[in-house]
Amino acid sequence: HNKKGILLGLIGFATLIKILSSFVAAIIALYFFKSQTATIVENSVTKFWKEVGRGFIILFVVPIAVLISCITVVGLLPGLIVLFTYIALLILASVMSVLVFAKVSLKYVFKKENQKLSWWIVLLSALVLIIISVIPFIGWIVGLLIFTASLGSTSHFLYKKIRS
Repeated sequence: HNKKGILLGLIGFATLIKILSSFVAAIIALYFFKSQTATIVENSVTKFWKEVGRGFIILFVVPIAVLISCITVVGLLPGLIVLFTYIALLILASVMSVLVFAKVSLKYVFKKENQKLSWWIVLLSALVLIIISVIPFIGWIVGLLIFTASLGSTSHFLYKKIRS
């Protein structure tokens, strides 16, 4: 019985840390990288299914390409560089997911398309996204769709920035 309580306490603590870290990272992105964040979030919302498709491709194709590259001696270093870039992209997309979820919720649930994101909307979105994500079957699908839209839009934004 005591082990079960400790486990539940650890899960609760980890969830609290996840909510707070998502909130803090999203606030930093929102207030210190305003134009870049606004572009990524707006693109995720207006071209949602296109970005979901792009995000799915990146999520599944890049690790396969890295694995194939790392198998060869010549491709090991480029493969590792791509792997670390991919991990950084996943972390950035995870941060953007909170903001994308906030904007999608404002637009489609609350019918407030022009509402600016504020700290309390971001905090509430981080909390709700975590809660939705643990709902059996539907929750992980919603979380995955939001994440892949964010991943697609973030990667597209960074690709355009590097190319220009």
